[in-house]
Formats: sequence, structure tokens, C-alpha cells
Amino acid sequence: ENGLKTVEIIKGPASLIYGSGAVGGVINLLPEEVAREGTISGEYSLRYFSNTVGVLSNLGIKGNQNGFVWSVRGGINSNKDYIQGNNQFVPNSRYNSYNIKADAGIIRKFGNFRIFYTHNKSNFGMAVEPAFSLVTENQRKNEVWYQDLTDNLLVSQNRFFINKVKLDFDLSYQNNNRKLKGQPNDSIPNMVEMTLLTFSYRLKAAHTFNQKFRMVAGVQGLYQNNENGDAPDHVLPDATLNDISLYALLQYEFTKLKLEGGIRYSYRDIDVPYQEAGGGHSHEEEEEHEEEHEDEEEYIEFNNHYNNLSASVGATWTINEQNLIRLNLASAFRAPNLAELTQHGKHGVRFEEGHPDLQI
Repeated sequence: ENGLKTVEIIKGPASLIYGSGAVGGVINLLPEEVAREGTISGEYSLRYFSNTVGVLSNLGIKGNQNGFVWSVRGGINSNKDYIQGNNQFVPNSRYNSYNIKADAGIIRKFGNFRIFYTHNKSNFGMAVEPAFSLVTENQRKNEVWYQDLTDNLLVSQNRFFINKVKLDFDLSYQNNNRKLKGQPNDSIPNMVEMTLLTFSYRLKAAHTFNQKFRMVAGVQGLYQNNENGDAPDHVLPDATLNDISLYALLQYEFTKLKLEGGIRYSYRDIDVPYQEAGGGHSHEEEEEHEEEHEDEEEYIEFNNHYNNLSASVGATWTINEQNLIRLNLASAFRAPNLAELTQHGKHGVRFEEGHPDLQI
């Protein structure tokens, strides 16, 4: 939540700008405002949580010199195991994380150009049966049975003002690494090790014809690559995904009535090369499975694409400052995800089986 100005909810046809699956609404996180011209400011916060002996600490500083804006933030969130109502602790419910945020950019009359970088590192303890016999003291450090998550995000946001047209061109790159740590004396350090790389782009143009009539149009796309390391369990298979979408939105405002209409075309291609289906077995179960059921090993391979149109129309009638009436009619689709199409194996206490013929 640090470095954010507000959180807004977007409903109606405007949600089509964010994706066909967002027709029900969007939670939009808006970054904090830049520092005032010619100033450098900072803030520090510290919170303490008695139940987990938790500490949440954050430090931020930002500046603005002749339109060159920048900011740096860092935070730590460290907690011991939860204490229940009977005054006993929940073994291995501890979690620790830290984050670093930084951005820099230039603000001019003809446009804004900014680069954002975020690094998050989190260790979440798992209150699962194998951990109960190993975790006998309420401590802070994650040592057994925990999720090790590392996320790096780099975003370039560029905005141009051309007469009555506002043009946005955004690029982003995200590297997300997920590891599942089991027992410290295990011969295999990670039960799961999965890296998801995502490159996305967006070009959006907003044209204001007059105070009442506005049009927004754009193109969006992303490329994703999921790759498993040497860990035995594959929660999701190695796969690549390509998305591309085109959209347009019209808005017209009367005195108290606002009308909106939008349409979006989305295309998704998913490719899963031939590979052994993911497990979810313990290492002992994996060896047993290989020795006794070699002829029963499951393999997966998948390649398909999905495309469709989404559309939405809506109206908002403002009665007064406290009351308004909204009506929205939409038709949309969501393409199946990797898990729904290819999952095959034990996940937690259940066995999940994907359906490759799942339709949109």
C-alpha cells in the first residue's frame, strides 16, 4: 500500500480498457502524486502487531527539481506465528517480506515520461501437517515448509499531449520466481521452482471532441513464458502465452446523464510443449511412482488459440451529489488459463485435473 495515492473501482464499459475478463469491474491502484516543484520530502511509518509480534516499517523520500521527479521507498514486514484464542501458537504461520520501490521521470507540458521499479521478496510459512512436528517454538525466521516468492517489476510509462489527443505508451517487464521449500535436510532443496516472465505493452489514445464527447481507443498485448527449474513438482507446466487486444470506448455526457459504450476484440494463443505432467508428490512418492508405475506416467502437450468480442453499454443518471443510478449491459468472455487446461497432479490435499477441451 506504500506509494499509493488512492484505490478506485471502475465499473461499466470503461472496464473493457483493462481486459475482456474485467467486465465485472476493475480495482485500479493509483500512485502517489509527485513532490511539489523544488522540494524534497520524506516520511517514515512504524506499526506493531501484538498477536504476531509483528513489525511493519516503511521509509520513503521523493523530490522534484525543475520537472525531474524521483522517489525511493523501502519497507519490511516481519511476523512470528499467530497466537490462537487458547493462547497457543499456530506452528509455521510466520511470514517475512520486504520491498523496494524507485521511480524517476521528467514532466513537461508536451508529455510525461517515467520509469518505475519494484522489488518484492516474501517468505510465507505454511501451516501444514509435515511442519507441525518440526516447528516447536514460536519464532520469526522461516526455516521449513514455506513459500519463497521473489518479484521484480520494471515499468515505463510515457504520455504525450497532442492538441486534444492524450497518447499513452506503456511497457512493462516482470520476473516472478516461486519456490517451495520443504525440509532442510532434504536432498532436493526446492520442491517447486517456477519462473514466470511477462512482457506487456499498451498504446492508448484518448480524444476529447468537446466537453461532452470523448473517445478512447487502443491496443494491448503481452507475452508470457513459464519455466520450471530442477524441482520435481510442476504446479504449472512449461508454457508460453501470447495475448493481443483491440478496443474502443465512447463516452457522452448530458447535464445529468452519462452514456458509455465499448467493444473489445481479444486473441490468446497458448502453447505447452510435450512434457511429463506435473506432480505434487513428495520426493519419496515420486521415486516410488517412477519405480512401480513407469508405464503409467502422464504426458501433456497443448496448443490452441481463443478469440472473441466483448461489448458493454451503460448509463449513469446523477440525481444529486449523494445519489446516482447506474445501468450496465455487457457480454464478455474469459479465455481458459493454464491450470484449467493442463493441471495434472496433487495440489495440497486435492488432485487437480485440467480439461484441454475447455471452451471460452
